[in-house]
Amino acid sequence: MLCVFIFMQRNFPTHCFFSSLLKIFFLGVVFCGFVFPALFFAQTSVDPSLKNRSITIAWEEPISPIFAPFFLALGQDIFKKNNLEVKIVQNLPYRVMEAVVNNKISMGFTSAENLLTTQSLGFRVVAFAQASFFSDLVLGVKNTSKINRPKDLEGKKIALRGTKVEQKIIQEMVKADGGDFENLSFLFFSGYAPIDLQKQEWDAIFLHEGWEKIVLAEKGVELRSIKVKDFLPFNPPSSLLVAKKEWLVKNKPLVQDLLASLQHAFQLSAEKPERSMDSFLEKQPDFSRTAVWKSFQYYQALSGGLADYGYVDAKNLADYGKWLKNQKLLVEDLPIEETFTNSFFQNKRLSNGSSSP
Repeated sequence: MLCVFIFMQRNFPTHCFFSSLLKIFFLGVVFCGFVFPALFFAQTSVDPSLKNRSITIAWEEPISPIFAPFFLALGQDIFKKNNLEVKIVQNLPYRVMEAVVNNKISMGFTSAENLLTTQSLGFRVVAFAQASFFSDLVLGVKNTSKINRPKDLEGKKIALRGTKVEQKIIQEMVKADGGDFENLSFLFFSGYAPIDLQKQEWDAIFLHEGWEKIVLAEKGVELRSIKVKDFLPFNPPSSLLVAKKEWLVKNKPLVQDLLASLQHAFQLSAEKPERSMDSFLEKQPDFSRTAVWKSFQYYQALSGGLADYGYVDAKNLADYGKWLKNQKLLVEDLPIEETFTNSFFQNKRLSNGSSSP
C-alpha cells in the first residue's frame, strides 16, 4: 500500500483532479481495510464483564448473617456506587466449582474442601476472598447430655451435612481424644440444620456456632460447643469466593471494585448493625429478627476489623490442605500459593489475623 501511495505522488500532479480522486480512494481503502478493523477488534476484545460491569455470584453455602455485608452492599447500592451490577444466584442445578470450571459462571461461594479437592484434580480455580476471617464450625452437644469431649461420642449419633470430609473431621477428633472413632453413627442432612433436624434424634451436631446454634437455642435446643481447633491442627475454613485465576487477572479492576465494595459494606455493617440487619432480613424474611441480631453480635465480636475482612487465611488453609492430604482426601498436594490470592485487595492489611474464635 505504501509503494502505491509513493507511485501516485511521483507520477500524478498534485493539482490533477484524477490524482485527487485516486488519493481519496486509496485513503478510503486504507481506513476500511486496516484502521476500522483495528478499532473494531480493539473494542470487541474487551472482556464483556468490564464493559457492562456486571457480576453474578453463585451461592451453594447456606445463607447466614455472616454474609450480611453482601446484602447490605445490595440494599444500600454500595455496588452501584462503584459502578457494579451484582446479582446473587442460589439453588443452581450444578455445583459452584463445576460451574466455574466450565465457564458457566465467573465466581461463586463454596467450601474450602470443594476448592482444594477440585484443585487437586488439576483445575486451577483459586480463592480470592473469604466470607469471614474466622471459622465458626463447631461440634455442638446438648446441654442435657453427658458429652463433654470427643471421646464421649462413642456409640452416639452425630448429625452433619453428609460430606466425607466432615465425617472424617469428627472421627479424627474422637481419635485424637483417645476414643474409638469407629464406634460412631452419623445422621446426614443438607442445607439448614434447624429446619432439617427438627424431627430427628441426635446426640451431637456439626454446625455454625454463630448462626445455627443460635437458631436451635431459640427453638429450645441449647447446645455447648466443642471446637475443632482444640483437637486438630486447623479450623475448618469459612466459605470462600472462588474464580479462575486468569479471569481474575483479566478483570482486575472489576474484582478490586467488588472487594472494595464489600469492605465498605463490612465497615458500614459494624457502624450501623441495625441497617445491615434490615437489609439482610429484606432478602431473608423467614429468619427471626432476634436470632439475626444475636448472630450479628457474635460475628462482630470475633471479626478482625476492616483491615482483615475478606482476606483468605493462608496459614489455616495450608494447614487444612495438609490435613486433607494426610487423610488421603486430595489427589495432589498443591503449594499453598497456588490455591488462593489476596492480591486483589487494595487496602493494606494491618495484622496477620487468626481464624480461631
